[in-house]
Amino acid sequence: MPADINASDAVVAEREWEMFLDAIVANVCQGAFCVNPFYEGRRAKNKPLQLRAAAAAGLTIPETLVSSDPLEVRKFFARHDGKIIFKPFNFTTWKAGKNSYSSFTTSVSREQIDWDDAILLCPGLYQSHVHKQYEVRITFMGHEYIGAQIMSQEFGESSVDWRAGRASQEIRNEPISVPPHIAKCCIRLMQSLGIVFGAFDFIIQPNGDYVFLEVNEMGQFLWFEEENSHFALLDTFVKFLISRRPDFRRETNQIDFRFQDFKKSQDYADIVSGTAQLGHTKIKHQGLVMD
Repeated sequence: MPADINASDAVVAEREWEMFLDAIVANVCQGAFCVNPFYEGRRAKNKPLQLRAAAAAGLTIPETLVSSDPLEVRKFFARHDGKIIFKPFNFTTWKAGKNSYSSFTTSVSREQIDWDDAILLCPGLYQSHVHKQYEVRITFMGHEYIGAQIMSQEFGESSVDWRAGRASQEIRNEPISVPPHIAKCCIRLMQSLGIVFGAFDFIIQPNGDYVFLEVNEMGQFLWFEEENSHFALLDTFVKFLISRRPDFRRETNQIDFRFQDFKKSQDYADIVSGTAQLGHTKIKHQGLVMD
């Protein structure tokens, strides 16, 4: 928006742009194989909705409070002997001066539980602390899935949220077999949310039980293969797209596309350097022109 635009006009313009872009997606996606379907993907981002749907699909979830009421949060804190975590609805990164901040999942201290203004201003998810042996990320592409064991408990920085430790530590990850009943529950959850791709995060308790945390409908996954070539994620994703099937399963174990090979290509170098030639397609549909 122009710097001199009236604030009230900006609100109207932004709303109209949002509706215009939604109209483009709605028209282009009709009859297309989308990963993920636009509106279903938006809905699937809702973490409280995810948790309810996950429980209905047969997955175990932590005890959860969704609130901005300081009294209710303190009651929840006391009920769990002060062992709770706070999770924002959306992961956010922002800058204040020279410092950068990110909204990772974090433990809630006794001091923080008395910050009424902060609790009132920022609703979120409060969950009971779940003891971890390690964590698992399961990437689903249709009905095909690849599990990664994440050794998050080896470092203090990654013990609550493994993403927080990745900036300073190399967190080990290895392929892991996913119990069939967990995979079936994940597929049921994806079907209920209307998505065909999902990156599922689980805590594995000391007794081996899986506890569902969330599913990221646009979760990053190639970094697993970048760090460990045993993950055939790029190959699976390419064949998933080619299949155009929500119930996609690999037909063979043959690997035709490897991320390490792609990183050596000129196409990858062009993308990194910003010189890649990206094409645009102009489409006319029912009077709407999209470029």
